[in-house]
Amino acid sequence: MTEFCFVDKWPTLSAFAEDTGMTYGTAKAIRRKERLGVAILPDRYWRRALLGARRRGLRGVTLGRLAAAAEKLAEIKTGSAGGPA
Repeated sequence: MTEFCFVDKWPTLSAFAEDTGMTYGTAKAIRRKERLGVAILPDRYWRRALLGARRRGLRGVTLGRLAAAAEKLAEIKTGSAGGPA
């Protein structure tokens, strides 16, 4: 699991899909991309994911962590991570 893989916090992929309101296939694609470190959970799903994580008592799924992962991934994709401009 990479630092981007929020999907793996859920007990099952089906539970994650249910909590976020996405199809199982979409959840599977997001998990694959997160594990590769090339994407994170799209922000349109954050609210439902946070509510589901809270309801399930999952740790490590917070707005701050989602935002930090999104920012770090954006830096990696633009090549601006880790150094002065």
